[in-house]
Amino acid sequence: MHFGILHPQLIKQSPILNYYMSVKIYTTPSCVYCKMAKEFFKKNNIEYQELNVALDEKAREDMIQRSHQLGVPVIEINDQVFVGFNRLEIEKALKGLA
Repeated sequence: MHFGILHPQLIKQSPILNYYMSVKIYTTPSCVYCKMAKEFFKKNNIEYQELNVALDEKAREDMIQRSHQLGVPVIEINDQVFVGFNRLEIEKALKGLA
């Protein structure tokens, strides 16, 4: 993925949820919770767009505008924003989309 340009939202169909959704994860390379979030989505066959805010200034600005803070990960599922990786809250949100 090229980090200099934000790509259009990825709309994918999850085999588990059978629902069209857009998932973005704003990350940094050293973030342990970012890695946990990415592993969670991979394990559940949910495709996501990763935006490295350490390298991509535009992505960092977008993340701050959406979450009003600097911490990562910030996870967007459609229009819902989650600050940090709270597996239970994310599972609850995903089940609500099914």
